[in-house]
Amino acid sequence: MRLKNDEYKLLKCIHWELVSSNKEGLAAQLQNLLTRFEVAREKTREHNRLNAQVNREAGYRWNSSQRPKTSKYYPAESEE
Repeated sequence: MRLKNDEYKLLKCIHWELVSSNKEGLAAQLQNLLTRFEVAREKTREHNRLNAQVNREAGYRWNSSQRPKTSKYYPAESEE
C-alpha cells in the first residue's frame, strides 16, 4: 500500500477523532489498516537498507549493467 506522508498523518488524525467520538468500531478498522501499512513500510525500509548495504560493499558495481565511461562510483581505469 502506498501513502504519502501527509495522507498517513491525515489518517492518524482521523483515527484520533474516531476514538475521541467513541466510534470504536470504525477506529479499530482504521487502526488495523494503519498497522498493516506500518508493518509493510518497515519491511520495505529494511529491504532497501539491506540492498543499499550490499551495493555499498560491492562498490556500486553491477555485473548486469554496462559500465559507464565516467562515473563517480568507479575509479578511472589505468591504461596499460
